[in-house]
Amino acid sequence: MNITHSNRKRTQLLNGWRKHDAPRGSLLRSLSTVAKWIVLPSFVASLSAPVFAQFMSQTQLGWPGKRLDGTNCRGNSGGVGPFDYTDPRNDEETLRKIYRAHFAPQVERLIHAQSSSLLADLDYTLRAIPNQHRALFSVIRLAFLRRRDYAGRLIYGTNAKTPPECYLQRAIKFRPNDGQVRVLFGIYLFRRKQYKMALAQLDTATKLLPTSAEAHYNRGLTLVKLKRFKLAQAEAKRAYDLGYPLHGLRNQLKKRGYWK
Repeated sequence: MNITHSNRKRTQLLNGWRKHDAPRGSLLRSLSTVAKWIVLPSFVASLSAPVFAQFMSQTQLGWPGKRLDGTNCRGNSGGVGPFDYTDPRNDEETLRKIYRAHFAPQVERLIHAQSSSLLADLDYTLRAIPNQHRALFSVIRLAFLRRRDYAGRLIYGTNAKTPPECYLQRAIKFRPNDGQVRVLFGIYLFRRKQYKMALAQLDTATKLLPTSAEAHYNRGLTLVKLKRFKLAQAEAKRAYDLGYPLHGLRNQLKKRGYWK
């Protein structure tokens, strides 16, 4: 599989977030709305994207970093892998088994679990494939999904131990040069109103993915929140030159007199 083509598909997946005042739209979109754009045969086919076990054990990877409340990240241990979602060396059969058992389309779309719960399925998938972009995207959406109070239990609950920021930091430790993980982390931090932290991730994302309209657009939105409008204007121009289709950032800059 052509990795550039595969990465382009995964970038297109993120284009479902459509709200103008948050990167790629609101994470609080209803499940029915999300399902309309996420059920695409090409994305289901790309579940077998080439991956390869790397020279880092589950124990060595562990749970680095801290939660946004300042406590240490912690999570389940063991499992297969870890595998790299973006590696061209192919171990498709192992990955198919993981996807069949824990990351089938209904799990990705947050409809129902394959095992005991949606969170358990996503947890297994992300422990096995820490930088699985689509699974990271799903756990972010799950955290903000009001149905069944997932947000309360996943992020704020007293027994919650692995919120999205922990999966994202683990993915960064595993593959620090995976720019798409940085974009996802920036989007998540933006939604949590941690704008300076979001900017740091998106700064790195634009360096790793200099031709990513997604990264530049989201960096521009974050700069607007930080009232750094001239820099936001430059990022907007870059994003639109790269073909970014939405006008939310442009509209925000127009209101502030930074777009002609």
